[in-house]
Amino acid sequence: MVDLGGYVIILVETKDKKIKLYGSPADKDNLEVGDEILEVNGKTLEDATHTEVINHIHQCIRSRTICLRVKRRSGARLGKRKGKTGCCQVVDYVGELRKT
Repeated sequence: MVDLGGYVIILVETKDKKIKLYGSPADKDNLEVGDEILEVNGKTLEDATHTEVINHIHQCIRSRTICLRVKRRSGARLGKRKGKTGCCQVVDYVGELRKT
């Protein structure tokens, strides 16, 4: 088991094999359940394995910065963009990781 030094990050693999991240600084900054994370620190994780996602998150923790590009589903508070899956919005979050 890897000690994250006070960070709590929960990864969930969905039925369609997508990885979701909860409990990050972006989670506290209006990241909502159902949002799809498109990129983490400029890297797309679409076809990444669970292990690859974990390793990339560890790199983000070491760099003390996390930048998320997020696809927001229906109900977005900001401008909406119509897409194949309904209303969505792409949002960028930038935050500094801090120990809790």
